[in-house]
Amino acid sequence: MVEPANSALGRFIYKRFHHEPFDEKGGREIEAGNPLSNSNQALPYIYFERDTEQFKKDYPTLKITKIQYHSPFMYVLSGGVSRSAMFPYFMYGFFKGIEKLLSPLQKQLGLFCTVIIEKQ
Repeated sequence: MVEPANSALGRFIYKRFHHEPFDEKGGREIEAGNPLSNSNQALPYIYFERDTEQFKKDYPTLKITKIQYHSPFMYVLSGGVSRSAMFPYFMYGFFKGIEKLLSPLQKQLGLFCTVIIEKQ
């Protein structure tokens, strides 16, 4: 799964510039009757990182094998889903290189995380 990341930069972006709520201290449920656009975008963090022990109890046959934070800039610079790119395509390699140089800081800068779960 590729999900919103609970990094310092992710919290800043999602809480200030994203239309869906992001509350890393929130509950694990989505309120019935509300559209999914009202769901908490921090749920992946809540389920797979904050409440890992509860996840293990609820789903004993599943194992979280990897959580990798990534993409601190490329998604935003590309315009994301609904905007135009902020840079020309020929600069893709340059920005990709910057992200690679910053890879040791992915836990603090990543806007997304990839969560890998295996069935035991």
